[in-house]
Amino acid sequence: MLQAGKLRKAALAKRKQDSYFKKMVKQYSKKSNELNDQIERKFELLEEALGSEDFAMLKDICMVTVPEVKDESGAITQEAKTELNREALLVEGRHLLVLKREDRILKGLRKRSTGRSSSRRMHSAYVKFLSQRNQELNKEL
Repeated sequence: MLQAGKLRKAALAKRKQDSYFKKMVKQYSKKSNELNDQIERKFELLEEALGSEDFAMLKDICMVTVPEVKDESGAITQEAKTELNREALLVEGRHLLVLKREDRILKGLRKRSTGRSSSRRMHSAYVKFLSQRNQELNKEL
Protein backbone atom coordinates (compact mmCIF):
# COMPACT_ATOMS: atom_id res chain seq x y z
CA MET A 1 0.00 0.00 0.00
CA LEU A 2 2.79 2.38 0.92
CA GLN A 3 4.68 1.51 -2.27
CA ALA A 4 1.59 2.22 -4.44
CA GLY A 5 1.18 5.66 -2.82
CA LYS A 6 4.79 6.55 -3.60
CA LEU A 7 4.39 5.41 -7.19
CA ARG A 8 1.20 7.43 -7.60
CA LYS A 9 2.89 10.49 -6.12
CA ALA A 10 5.88 10.05 -8.44
CA ALA A 11 3.58 9.70 -11.46
CA LEU A 12 1.72 12.89 -10.52
CA ALA A 13 5.00 14.77 -10.10
CA LYS A 14 6.22 13.49 -13.48
CA ARG A 15 2.96 14.50 -15.18
CA LYS A 16 3.17 17.98 -13.62
CA GLN A 17 6.77 18.35 -14.75
CA ASP A 18 5.89 17.20 -18.29
CA SER A 19 3.04 19.69 -18.54
CA TYR A 20 5.36 22.47 -17.32
CA PHE A 21 7.94 21.58 -20.00
CA LYS A 22 5.24 21.44 -22.69
CA LYS A 23 4.02 24.86 -21.61
CA MET A 24 7.54 26.32 -21.72
CA VAL A 25 8.27 24.81 -25.14
CA LYS A 26 5.00 26.23 -26.46
CA GLN A 27 5.83 29.67 -25.02
CA TYR A 28 9.34 29.75 -26.51
CA SER A 29 8.21 28.47 -29.90
CA LYS A 30 5.53 31.19 -29.93
CA LYS A 31 8.19 33.83 -29.25
CA SER A 32 10.45 32.48 -32.00
CA ASN A 33 7.52 32.45 -34.44
CA GLU A 34 6.78 36.08 -33.57
CA LEU A 35 10.43 37.01 -34.15
CA ASN A 36 10.44 35.21 -37.50
CA ASP A 37 7.29 37.10 -38.48
CA GLN A 38 8.94 40.41 -37.56
CA ILE A 39 12.01 39.59 -39.64
CA GLU A 40 9.88 38.50 -42.60
CA ARG A 41 7.99 41.79 -42.35
CA LYS A 42 11.31 43.69 -42.43
CA PHE A 43 12.25 41.76 -45.58
CA GLU A 44 8.92 42.65 -47.20
CA LEU A 45 9.37 46.34 -46.38
CA LEU A 46 12.93 46.28 -47.69
CA GLU A 47 11.80 44.62 -50.92
CA GLU A 48 9.10 47.27 -51.37
CA ALA A 49 11.60 50.06 -50.81
CA LEU A 50 14.36 48.65 -53.03
CA GLY A 51 12.36 47.02 -55.76
CA SER A 52 12.24 43.34 -56.54
CA GLU A 53 15.25 43.31 -58.91
CA ASP A 54 17.63 45.00 -56.47
CA PHE A 55 16.31 42.91 -53.59
CA ALA A 56 16.85 39.68 -55.56
CA MET A 57 20.40 40.77 -56.44
CA LEU A 58 21.13 41.64 -52.81
CA LYS A 59 19.65 38.32 -51.70
CA ASP A 60 21.96 36.46 -54.09
CA ILE A 61 24.95 38.37 -52.73
CA CYS A 62 24.04 37.49 -49.13
CA MET A 63 23.76 33.75 -49.78
CA VAL A 64 26.43 31.80 -47.89
CA THR A 65 27.59 28.28 -48.72
CA VAL A 66 28.29 26.11 -45.70
CA PRO A 67 30.74 23.32 -46.63
CA GLU A 68 30.09 19.69 -45.83
CA VAL A 69 31.37 18.31 -42.54
CA LYS A 70 33.26 15.02 -42.43
CA ASP A 71 34.27 12.90 -39.45
CA GLU A 72 37.68 11.27 -38.94
CA SER A 73 36.84 8.27 -41.12
CA GLY A 74 35.91 10.52 -44.05
CA ALA A 75 32.17 9.89 -43.90
CA ILE A 76 29.98 12.94 -44.45
CA THR A 77 28.12 13.86 -41.28
CA GLN A 78 26.51 17.04 -42.62
CA GLU A 79 25.79 17.86 -46.24
CA ALA A 80 26.90 21.13 -47.81
CA LYS A 81 24.11 23.70 -47.92
CA THR A 82 23.43 27.24 -49.00
CA GLU A 83 21.65 29.56 -46.61
CA LEU A 84 20.73 33.23 -46.47
CA ASN A 85 22.67 35.52 -44.14
CA ARG A 86 19.65 37.46 -42.87
CA GLU A 87 21.58 40.02 -40.84
CA ALA A 88 23.80 40.92 -43.78
CA LEU A 89 20.73 41.25 -46.02
CA LEU A 90 19.10 43.74 -43.66
CA VAL A 91 22.27 45.77 -43.10
CA GLU A 92 23.33 45.92 -46.74
CA GLY A 93 19.74 46.65 -47.73
CA ARG A 94 19.79 49.73 -45.50
CA HIS A 95 23.11 50.75 -47.03
CA LEU A 96 21.64 50.41 -50.51
CA LEU A 97 18.66 52.56 -49.54
CA VAL A 98 21.02 55.30 -48.38
CA LEU A 99 23.01 55.11 -51.60
CA LYS A 100 19.84 55.31 -53.67
CA ARG A 101 18.74 58.36 -51.68
CA GLU A 102 22.11 60.02 -52.25
CA ASP A 103 21.83 59.25 -55.96
CA ARG A 104 18.42 60.96 -56.08
CA ILE A 105 19.88 63.96 -54.23
CA LEU A 106 22.76 64.25 -56.71
CA LYS A 107 20.39 64.00 -59.69
CA GLY A 108 18.25 66.79 -58.23
CA LEU A 109 15.18 64.61 -57.65
CA ARG A 110 15.32 65.13 -53.89
CA LYS A 111 16.35 68.10 -51.79
CA ARG A 112 19.14 67.57 -49.33
CA SER A 113 17.17 69.60 -46.76
CA THR A 114 14.25 67.13 -46.72
CA GLY A 115 13.57 65.61 -43.30
CA ARG A 116 14.78 66.36 -39.81
CA SER A 117 18.25 67.66 -39.17
CA SER A 118 19.11 64.50 -37.24
CA SER A 119 18.13 62.29 -40.18
CA ARG A 120 20.13 64.53 -42.55
CA ARG A 121 23.18 64.15 -40.28
CA MET A 122 22.64 60.39 -40.14
CA HIS A 123 22.39 60.24 -43.92
CA SER A 124 25.60 62.25 -44.33
CA ALA A 125 27.43 60.04 -41.86
CA TYR A 126 26.15 56.92 -43.62
CA VAL A 127 27.31 58.17 -47.02
CA LYS A 128 30.70 59.11 -45.60
CA PHE A 129 31.06 55.66 -44.00
CA LEU A 130 30.05 53.85 -47.17
CA SER A 131 32.40 55.89 -49.35
CA GLN A 132 35.32 55.23 -46.96
CA ARG A 133 34.49 51.52 -46.91
CA ASN A 134 34.37 51.48 -50.69
CA GLN A 135 37.75 53.25 -50.93
CA GLU A 136 39.32 50.74 -48.52
CA LEU A 137 37.95 47.84 -50.54
CA ASN A 138 39.30 49.35 -53.76
CA LYS A 139 42.75 49.77 -52.17
CA GLU A 140 42.82 46.10 -51.17
CA LEU A 141 41.97 45.00 -54.69
